[in-house]
Amino acid sequence: MNSSPKSLWFALVVVSVLSACGGDDGIANATVAAMRASPTGTRARVAGFVTVPPGRFNSSTDELGFAIQDASGGIYVTSTLVSDLPLGTPVRLQAELQSVNTQLTLVPIGPVEKLAGSLLIEPQDMATGSVNEGTAGTLVRIGGRLTQPIQSDLPYGHIAHIDDGSGESKVFVNIVSGHPVIDIAGLTTGVDVQVTGFVFKYDNVLEVAPRQASDLLRR
Repeated sequence: MNSSPKSLWFALVVVSVLSACGGDDGIANATVAAMRASPTGTRARVAGFVTVPPGRFNSSTDELGFAIQDASGGIYVTSTLVSDLPLGTPVRLQAELQSVNTQLTLVPIGPVEKLAGSLLIEPQDMATGSVNEGTAGTLVRIGGRLTQPIQSDLPYGHIAHIDDGSGESKVFVNIVSGHPVIDIAGLTTGVDVQVTGFVFKYDNVLEVAPRQASDLLRR
């Protein structure tokens, strides 16, 4: 995510999809991976466990979406509604696949159904240079040294770059309740950190986006 007007980032897609919604007869079930491999405009019933709580990326997306992941992959779900979906909550929804600023996104075409139980998805450990298109939408954990000072991209957030020697990875730190979602104080070139986050795609650039304070570990 970078410095550009984002007030319509998801809004236009949400309005266009919801205005076109008809009945849901004949909607098939699909895994996240199958949905991601489908053409935009495809509608299906998808289920998964919440990996990003609603509204956590609001400072950069200007909406209240969340992310889910199943055994096949992960994906972002856009929403304009306030919802109580803690990490690990299983959900099921009927949605249409859209591409928003190059990120594959589910736009609900009905209520998001909370299911029984809970399962916290474990992030996939990987090298900084391995964050690629195949990891988009999933929860990952990377580690390395900051290659440059933290950059301000306010009011959307802050940008960091870390490298473990395998290639640089971009980290985008959203603002939550007026503060960076992770503590960026003292983070400067050479500091060794471990970051957990959702692999977000914005204008063809992949970014690891932390969700909560514990997603940063200084080493």
